[in-house]
Amino acid sequence: MAECGLINLGSCLSQKFFEFAESQLKLEIEASPEDARYPLFLGLLLRRVGRDDEGIKYLQLAQSLSSTKQILLFELAGAYFNRGDKEKALQLAETAYRLAPQYNEAIGVYAQMLAYNNRPTEARALLSNIVRPSASLINTFIELGDLQTVLELWQQLVNSDPRNVQYRFSLAATYLQLGQRQQSIKTLQEAISLDPNMAESANYLIKEIQSGRNPIR
Repeated sequence: MAECGLINLGSCLSQKFFEFAESQLKLEIEASPEDARYPLFLGLLLRRVGRDDEGIKYLQLAQSLSSTKQILLFELAGAYFNRGDKEKALQLAETAYRLAPQYNEAIGVYAQMLAYNNRPTEARALLSNIVRPSASLINTFIELGDLQTVLELWQQLVNSDPRNVQYRFSLAATYLQLGQRQQSIKTLQEAISLDPNMAESANYLIKEIQSGRNPIR
């Protein structure tokens, strides 16, 4: 590698750190071939820099050593999804879900992969079992244009943490996108009652909505 210049020092050092971490993990894998942790860590590292194909190889090695570790199945599902193999991603997500069907993340990942595989009815059937929907899950249904499900997920989040004002702002925005202006205003008023410091922002949005505009576009 060329010497680091001052301008590129940060990225150069990051690259050197990555190369060192990669080489050390490969040495650990050779030294401890029965330990699933090292291929897992290397698979995660490679995925984080966009090297999904190589990451899959090490994640599969880790899975062969620890077949019921859910994080492996989640990561493999994500890697295959990034490669465009949605069906394989769904199979892995289902396996993780079957191992612990009450686990919040397992439900969410499985629901996501069902939705991406054009099985929205099955995906939605799982959502009532989720205690706290993740941002990733909500973004899945935003991406698919299913705003009614997005609304229900924000409602679940508000119910799980009633004092979280940001959840209410997001819920209000979703109501507005669905044309439910009065519900949007009501939700913003609830946000003000919870945190008066948000009154200026919320009142601005309320006035815009009452004027027939959509300030969230």
